[in-house]
Amino acid sequence: MEKTNQVNTYEKAFEAFNSFKVLIVGDVMLDAYVWGKVARISPEAPVPVLACNRRENRLGGAANVAKNIKALGAKATICTVIGEDFQGSELLRLFEKNNLETSCIIKTKERRTTVKTRFLSGFHHLLRVDEEDTDFLSETLEKTLRSVISLFIRRLHFLNPILKSLLKEQALALQKKMRKNLQSMHSVLEKSKGLRICF
Repeated sequence: MEKTNQVNTYEKAFEAFNSFKVLIVGDVMLDAYVWGKVARISPEAPVPVLACNRRENRLGGAANVAKNIKALGAKATICTVIGEDFQGSELLRLFEKNNLETSCIIKTKERRTTVKTRFLSGFHHLLRVDEEDTDFLSETLEKTLRSVISLFIRRLHFLNPILKSLLKEQALALQKKMRKNLQSMHSVLEKSKGLRICF
């Protein structure tokens, strides 16, 4: 009987998730994979030569969080900063392919789109190459990001819930002012009827 009640509780939780509107604020990246076969060592240096036979790009970081939330049935919107480059365009293509909202994504020439490329042979992970900007956002970009978040919240009658996915590497690095802004935003939103907030 107890097990049946648990199953019913889980089912109701998943059904309720369909009505959620989730804003994800955090690092997005392009997870790139290069597969191949190693059959020899390079004559130039003692390193394996990977004969590439397949490449694939996937949503990574907070973008993968948005994809998973969408898969559970909620409406997921990602708020982030990407570069005006080929990698950024590829991320947008993958967002559209997965039917994810992109209206809160900021494109800029100030930064590169983060890309993490993994080189694999069979089950062996040979190398990972990271291309990213690790410095803080400029003051202008930070203000723009805060404005986009505020506008998103004002567009909704209420927000169920805000999922703040700030990854450790802090490619977005919202700094202390952003944290204070989120705290004040939290106190305002708590007054809204039926609101659920998850930080």
